[in-house]
Amino acid sequence: MGYLEFLKQVKREVGEALKEEATKRGCSEKEIIDGICKEFKKTLAKLIDEYNWWIVHYGV
Repeated sequence: MGYLEFLKQVKREVGEALKEEATKRGCSEKEIIDGICKEFKKTLAKLIDEYNWWIVHYGV
């Protein structure tokens, strides 16, 4: 899988997770994103980037 395909897959997976959590909490996906970003004081893109870095370097 090339990097572009990887990014598209990550986007789909994050979108699905956000949708599921928003449905569970009865709120919007934006509210979920805003809460995560506020808690970690980082953008969603940065959090995804850091997560991927950890996966590549430490495996999970």
